[in-house]
Amino acid sequence: MTTTMPPSADHVEQRLPSGPAASAQRGLVPLPLSDDYDHSWPPKPSTHTGTPDPADPSDVVDMWGHCARFCESSDSSQTSGLTVGEHGVWCKSASSIFVTGTDLVGERADIGVQIAEPYLHGTYHRADVWASHARRTSIHVDVTNSGVTGDDASYDQTRTFDISVGDARRLAAGLLRAADVADRLDHDLAGAKARRASGR
Repeated sequence: MTTTMPPSADHVEQRLPSGPAASAQRGLVPLPLSDDYDHSWPPKPSTHTGTPDPADPSDVVDMWGHCARFCESSDSSQTSGLTVGEHGVWCKSASSIFVTGTDLVGERADIGVQIAEPYLHGTYHRADVWASHARRTSIHVDVTNSGVTGDDASYDQTRTFDISVGDARRLAAGLLRAADVADRLDHDLAGAKARRASGR
């Protein structure tokens, strides 16, 4: 009997989207040890239980890729079960908002917001799966330097920041509060409360 070893992570890496943007987006999501996972259901259960052992190379599990309902590339079952190389390491929504800002030296930047969730398909070390599942759905903020033109206007001008849902809510609340103060709405509210308290 001939035993075929799964391809290495380097082998899978060659199939993944390339370029600075793709490299930046792979940092928080593990690569599969093998993406030659057969498209059968259900996947074979792991022979290991309990807390994963990062030092045990046999502590692996097969994952079936489920595309998130909000994923921009989602087309029902056609995108679930794709390899990571075919789908990408993230399920990402279309940008829900775009705003333009200017830094303190006058360079413009476009800021976009997306919903994101890791896409796992293939054979993974269980420790990587646990770490990835701990992050689950998050918010991606893309900042693109729109002041660059010509041949330099490429994806490497975009930086993507991954923040938790809770931090996104705190940031949104802080921005709303700052906007109210900037528009002096806080003074109007304070004045109205003072007038009510005095009976005027």
